[in-house]
Amino acid sequence: MTVFIGSPGGLAEERNAVQATVEEMNRLFAHRAGYHLDVVRYEDSVPGFGNPQERLNQELDRSDLFIGMLNRSWGSPPAGASNATSGFEEEYRRSLKRRQASGAPEMMVFFQTVPDDILRDAGPDLQKVVAFRQELDSEKPVFYKIFDGVGDLQQQLRAYLAAWIHGVAEADNRTTREDVAEPVTTPSPAHEGHQRVFSEPGAAFLAAVASATRENGRLSAAEVARLRLLGLLSHTSSNDARALGVHDANVLYSDCPTSLFGEDEIDGLIAAGLDHYGSKTAPLWTWLMRGAEAPASQLTNAAVLRSRSTEQVGAISALQLIGGDLESPLFSRDAVVENLLDGSEARDVRTAMFRYLTEHGLAVDLPALWAAQANTAAGQIDEAGAAILAILARVDRVKAFRALIDLAPSAPPGALVSQIFTVSGAVDPDWIVEALGHRAPAVRLAALGELTRLPESGLDWARALTRDADPDVRAAAISALESAGETLSPDDVRNILVRPARNALFGLGMPVSLSGSAQWAFYRRRSLQKWTEEQQRLAVERDKDAAAVLTLSGVVEKPGLLRAVVDLKGHIDLKVLQPDYEQHSEPRTEDDALAMYVQALASLAARREPEDLDRIRAAFADARVELPEAAYAYLGVVGDWSDAARIVQATQERRGAPPPTLLSINDRRAEYSWAAEALIALAKGAWLQLLAIEPAPAVQTRLILETPQKTWAKVGNTLLLQLFASADDSVREATALRCVRDLPVKRIKAVFDHFQANAESRYYSVIHWLDFGMAVPRSVSVPAARRKLEGLRQPGGLGRF
Repeated sequence: MTVFIGSPGGLAEERNAVQATVEEMNRLFAHRAGYHLDVVRYEDSVPGFGNPQERLNQELDRSDLFIGMLNRSWGSPPAGASNATSGFEEEYRRSLKRRQASGAPEMMVFFQTVPDDILRDAGPDLQKVVAFRQELDSEKPVFYKIFDGVGDLQQQLRAYLAAWIHGVAEADNRTTREDVAEPVTTPSPAHEGHQRVFSEPGAAFLAAVASATRENGRLSAAEVARLRLLGLLSHTSSNDARALGVHDANVLYSDCPTSLFGEDEIDGLIAAGLDHYGSKTAPLWTWLMRGAEAPASQLTNAAVLRSRSTEQVGAISALQLIGGDLESPLFSRDAVVENLLDGSEARDVRTAMFRYLTEHGLAVDLPALWAAQANTAAGQIDEAGAAILAILARVDRVKAFRALIDLAPSAPPGALVSQIFTVSGAVDPDWIVEALGHRAPAVRLAALGELTRLPESGLDWARALTRDADPDVRAAAISALESAGETLSPDDVRNILVRPARNALFGLGMPVSLSGSAQWAFYRRRSLQKWTEEQQRLAVERDKDAAAVLTLSGVVEKPGLLRAVVDLKGHIDLKVLQPDYEQHSEPRTEDDALAMYVQALASLAARREPEDLDRIRAAFADARVELPEAAYAYLGVVGDWSDAARIVQATQERRGAPPPTLLSINDRRAEYSWAAEALIALAKGAWLQLLAIEPAPAVQTRLILETPQKTWAKVGNTLLLQLFASADDSVREATALRCVRDLPVKRIKAVFDHFQANAESRYYSVIHWLDFGMAVPRSVSVPAARRKLEGLRQPGGLGRF
């Protein structure tokens, strides 16, 4: 493709800078996308007979991009019968006329900044420049930009060229997809004269393969993978634009020394690592460390210049991992943030940027973020808002508080809300009242908590929140009212908390749950013993669980009766426990008996008496029993190592009653946490023995995370290989990250070699993380691994834990 530079005299340095920038973009971006940019300018034209401007116009008429530049000079009139007042004007008008007729060339004009004192006393030349700029302002035939000097011009031009080439590639790809049935018989004019030249290592490999195949026709897996890599590097826009597959990328990483590849092949391998970064299934970091620039600079360039959004997302995510700055010798931070938050970028690219800025954003990024938040699609408004709030929480929490109200994100992280509310005492109380109407329950809860501490605020707001859509908010409002001395009957509380929730799936409108049931159950258990005798009697008549709570509450200090309930699996005459409740002879249903049994089991386990060990073990053997927390804690304290198998079995099977509907969610995160704590207690410091067992993946991941650093250094290769062979992503990732954080590079290399030599199933994610630990300096890899491990500890960080 041809880039024509049009400008009057006096801009020789700037014209040379444009030439250098275009050549730089060829190397970094255009060639990778299958294009080559040729620059045409007056000083490079071939001398000959005839009007020089006419000869230049012939080149102009074939150009794909017109770049105009002006400073204070308008230029001199061209020779010949032209109505233009300067050579620049003729080039601009001619290009604009062709663009209006055919859509080409693309056009951009750059104006150099002129000091105000010179503008006030503008001569005839500068007046023409000013008039031309006013024409662009009023008619808007093309876009223009202002630059302050050569460096600023190059920065803006890089971003512009990257966006332009990206747009051309997208248009070519769309055309190719639409015309897929039409065979391409002639090269596109955009590619005439562009021939890909391989690096010397690549060319030598092709020659060697050609010679070898003539002799035996057989290629190794690594040779086939390298051929594919070289083929991808030489693709044009008429070919499928794809990165190397994960299998080929890993074969080349494992079977070929890095010194074997040329720079272009390294770039292709980086592209594969970025393309598959989301799944962490292709090596990346070794190839990045081969580059001439720092990894953060390479990743920044990739985020801006790569034509595939998956590679851009990979680059941004990798920068987020290492905490790399968003700038490079090519691009300033402002240019990168503005470019990647631009509305023309793919949705997933913008999402990746919002996540990066949430973790690593600075105050200087806020203007671009506010602009993006105002113009982004509805589905990404909260993502932009989260980044703004996170940055403000780091630099000015009062402003963050105001922004939390104004932006009204639907689900801000609870930790961020708590962080912002630490300044609630320094903000206008009216802001806190305003936060009561926030659409996020976490914000309403935080505001409710703050107002509870303000006696002068009254109770009207608490009464209003008893009608809130969120059951946790309604429960908090009830607590606030009761703390202030207001009396609510059990029926009042139940009516406030429990609301029918209907599911409109398939239009059936089936009632599948009661919103607030869990909050009502908690309130009831906490409050039953405070109720009057009449309230208790009514509760028992209406609610089987209330009966279990009340009848057992009187015998908590009578272990003999608790054991009787446990031994009889809840089938016991209630009059034995509470003679006052003569209307009940025994539990009404099997479910009633089971509820009684579990209540007694929890009370008995809480006593932690050794003689009950067999009873607790029997409960673990009964899959009908939804084990209480006290049962796990009992085995952790009273049991022995043989009980680890019981705990492991309990985490691997469904416990308790089956979900009532297909739409129910069996959330066992709390149970997994109890199991992990019990196993850790049972191990009594024997961590290596603990790591060798195989409970539910979420429990196993927790054990990996909790293993002391000194112990991790003693984990043998055989045990690491066992953990790396887990079918669960979280187990493998946690294991690899512990190696990166806690083992020296020499040991990581030994672990990697053992994994490569002995693993029956090579999970590529393990290779990705071990490569990170081996290739990246410890000053970068260790903090990054630490942050990732902390992320796994967060609620939901393990997916199931």
